[in-house]
Amino acid sequence: MGAFLVGGIELRHKHRLASTSGNSINRHHRGGREQPCSTSQLIEIQARPEDGSGLSPQHWSRIDLMIQHLSCGSYFGQTTKQRELAGLILTETEYTPSAKLPKHSHSQSFFSLVLEGSYVEHFGGGIRECKPSTLLLHPGGEVHSQYCSSVRGRSFHIELSTSWLARVGKFAAILERPVQFRGGPPLWRALRIHNEFRHTDEVSPLAIEGLMLGMLAETTRQEEKPSVCKPPRWLERAREMIHSEFTRGFSLADIADCVGAHPVYLATAFRRFYGSTIGEYVRRLRIDFATKALSTSDTPLVDIALRTGFYDQAHFSRTFKRITGLTPAQFRAKSQAP
Repeated sequence: MGAFLVGGIELRHKHRLASTSGNSINRHHRGGREQPCSTSQLIEIQARPEDGSGLSPQHWSRIDLMIQHLSCGSYFGQTTKQRELAGLILTETEYTPSAKLPKHSHSQSFFSLVLEGSYVEHFGGGIRECKPSTLLLHPGGEVHSQYCSSVRGRSFHIELSTSWLARVGKFAAILERPVQFRGGPPLWRALRIHNEFRHTDEVSPLAIEGLMLGMLAETTRQEEKPSVCKPPRWLERAREMIHSEFTRGFSLADIADCVGAHPVYLATAFRRFYGSTIGEYVRRLRIDFATKALSTSDTPLVDIALRTGFYDQAHFSRTFKRITGLTPAQFRAKSQAP
């Protein structure tokens, strides 16, 4: 019997060996050695009050629940494809309409990209709705359950091995709490990893390794605590202007003139407080706007291109593919697949 803490709850667990599906990877590392992984474990949960509560041990409430603890490479649903590339376990799964996944946890941290369908997820921090083009980070040991919609679901999972966690060192701390992205660089990199997974060649492991390192860096950057200094009001006005006008053409001088700041000072301050150049920020807003339009409508690509602020469809398609790894048409096909 072992014990570990998840969200202030002490989990005591006994291993219960069970057979695994033939297409899952059934191993993990412990103490530097490979050992078999169990597909599920009986987890006995003992609720323990926070320090300073004043309650003695005899007042602890004890709840025994059956929670499946899934081993590395194991997921509910039907595994349609699984590969181990660049030290990562990449898995694509399908879910039947209206499926209900019971409370469970996973031995390793993993990212999950929703490709088709949608579901409502209950996890330690609350409830969240997960739609296509949503990227989720699940910490190892997090207990969650899912309720799928009335259409077929499909997800892509990127599981990090113990060696990967050791490799990223202190930056692995970001993997200890749940995170959700509906746009931005982490989502775009996940889409490119999925594309490499679906169309593997001899350089795919190298490409996936670089994309994964970049995704961890972007996740860490976006989840870092904001500066203790609040942006000056004139800089906040500049950001608000960018959000309201990003589909239109404007120059750095135009924004600087509106907020009464020198263009060089504006550019320096913006990067300091918001972590990117103004050009990168505008491009991110445009791509996020385009991904929503592509996944929720049948608007012609040329119209989306013009509404998003690109010169023409060709310019839009080149930029979209360079950032996400997919053409707009490919992205639409993935997000709107029946």
